[in-house]
Amino acid sequence: MAGVSVREMTTKFGKLEKSGGVEFRRWYDHNRGMIWLVTGVGHVHYARMLEMSKEGLIPGFDMNVEKCRTCMLTKITRKKFDSIVRVSEVLGLIHSDLCDLHATPSLGNKKYFVTFIDDYSRYCSVYLLHSKDEALEKFKVYKTEVELQQSNLIKKLRTDRGGEYYDPAYFQSVGIIHEVTAPYTPQQNGVSERKNRVLKEMVNSMLSYSGLSDGFWGEGMLTACYLLNRVPNKRNKITPYELWYKKKPNLNYLRVWGCRAVVRLPQPKIRTLGERGIDCIFIGYAEHSKAYRFYVIEPNDSIAVHTVIESRDAIFDENRFTSIPRPKDLVSFGTGQGDGTNVRSNISACVPTTSESPVLRRSKRGRIEKSFGPEFQIYLVEGSRDEIVLQYSYCYLVGDEPRTFSEAMASLMLLSGKKL
Repeated sequence: MAGVSVREMTTKFGKLEKSGGVEFRRWYDHNRGMIWLVTGVGHVHYARMLEMSKEGLIPGFDMNVEKCRTCMLTKITRKKFDSIVRVSEVLGLIHSDLCDLHATPSLGNKKYFVTFIDDYSRYCSVYLLHSKDEALEKFKVYKTEVELQQSNLIKKLRTDRGGEYYDPAYFQSVGIIHEVTAPYTPQQNGVSERKNRVLKEMVNSMLSYSGLSDGFWGEGMLTACYLLNRVPNKRNKITPYELWYKKKPNLNYLRVWGCRAVVRLPQPKIRTLGERGIDCIFIGYAEHSKAYRFYVIEPNDSIAVHTVIESRDAIFDENRFTSIPRPKDLVSFGTGQGDGTNVRSNISACVPTTSESPVLRRSKRGRIEKSFGPEFQIYLVEGSRDEIVLQYSYCYLVGDEPRTFSEAMASLMLLSGKKL
C-alpha cells in the first residue's frame, strides 16, 4: 500500500473487506490494528478518530485499549489547576515569596523584599532584605509579632521551593506545616505571585509620577503595601485592614507619595533666630507611629542632608515634585472647540522650557583695589605647628618694581644686605 493515501484506503475499505487481501488483514489486525490506525492518520486525537469511525472513514475501534505511547510522550500537557477553598480564620495559612527587583539598592542598601500574606484577610506585611538568607529570620520576627497581636498561632506556611526557607528542624519544633509548591509550578503559590506583581506595578507608577530615582524603590514598596492593606478586596469588598484589626481604616491623612514638603525642625534643634522648617520629600508613613517619613534634601546645621526623618508637623505641596512643579493630569473628553488647546496651554505653563539659558545676575557694586602699602613682607616658616625651627623674612618693594636687569640685581643685593 505504498504511495496510497489514507483517504483512498478508506474509500476502498469495502472492496478490501470483500477481497480479503493482505492489505485488509494489515489494516484490521486485532493485535496491532489500533496502533496502525493511530499512526495512519498522523496521531490525531481519539475524539477525532471516533468521529471518523462514525462517518465510515475508518473502521470502528475499542476506546478501552491501551493508548498510543508516542502520543503520550509527545503531547503531554500540564494538568488543570483546580480552584481551592480559602481558610476561615486568621493565621490559618500564610503565603510568602521572596522577590528581587534587579534594580539599584534602596536607601538602606536593601536589594530584596519578602512578603507574608494572610490567606483569610489578605493582610500583607513586607520586609526589605540585604540578602536572601535573611528571609527565615524575618519570618520568625513576623511570627512572634502576629501571633501575639492576634492571639492565635500560625498553622501553615506556603512558599515555593526556594532554599531561603529550608530549615525542617525549626518548623518541626514550632509545629508549623511548611507547604511547598511542585517544582517549577508558581501557580500553586498564586496569592504571593499576584501580590508581588501588584506591588511592583504600584512602585513603578509611583516612581514614574514623582520623578524620583530608582533608589527610592524600598520606601515606595513599603508605602504600596501600606496602601493595599487599606483598599477593599475584590473578593469580599472588605479591606484587609478591617479583617485584621476588626475596625475600618481612616484615610484622611493620606498624601501624594514623593511630593515636596516643609517639615518643622525638632524642638531641641530650633534656634531663636533662623528658619524653623526644612525642605524634604515625602517618602512614606512611619511604622507603629502616627507620623510621616521624609527625605532631607536641603543642607542644614541641625539635620544632615540625605537622611530620613519622621515627623507629624509638615506642610505638603502635593503639586510639586523634586524641584519642578508637577503639571496636572488634565484629560479632555469634550468635543467643543478649543478643549485640547486649553489642556496643552495649562501643561506647558507648568513645565519650564530647557531651550532658554538662565541669565546670571551681576552685581552692580564697584570693586575697590586693595593696597598693601609700599612694603609687603612674606614670612617663610619651617617646622611643625608646635615648634618653629627657622623663619625667613622677605621684603618686596611693590611701589618700585624693577624694570631693567640692573635694577633687578640691585634689589637682590639690597635684600641680601650686601653693598654694590
